[in-house]
Amino acid sequence: MRTVLVCPLSERYYCWDEFTRGVLRLVYDPRSTDILFLVDSESPTFLTLARELLAALPGKKKKMVINPAMRLSGSGDETETHPQVYAKHQYIADIYNRALAHPLVKSADAWLSVEDDVYVPPDTYEKLKETLSKDQKIAQVSGRLIYRYPGSRGWALAWKGMEVDQQ
Repeated sequence: MRTVLVCPLSERYYCWDEFTRGVLRLVYDPRSTDILFLVDSESPTFLTLARELLAALPGKKKKMVINPAMRLSGSGDETETHPQVYAKHQYIADIYNRALAHPLVKSADAWLSVEDDVYVPPDTYEKLKETLSKDQKIAQVSGRLIYRYPGSRGWALAWKGMEVDQQ
């Protein structure tokens, strides 16, 4: 099964070490795994961190797309108004749509999305393969969200191509 590890990166320095540690510990076959970083920053410091991590990860093909236009301004405050919450949801949808449109993802059997505020267990790919072997349409693999919402469970999303009925 050919997979792509997709990492949307948004300058989240507060949890970069934990994110990096988790991604570097992922167990997967680098001969059948591509890596795609979607970066919404132009910060030279952050781009250096992202490039170093990409270089350290084993993978068949590695790409980094830098698009600061994806960047979302906002406080991240729980008291945000409905339009602010909607804007965040739209931002997240846009990121995943960009991933789906990328040639690496389009040609893959499955993709695993791990944002830079998510810590993934080392066996995440094994859980993904196990889940996909049971359900050929979609899979979601759970992980532990760090820092942002203490005590919440969070998740990393793993998607396999879906067809949507047009009515």
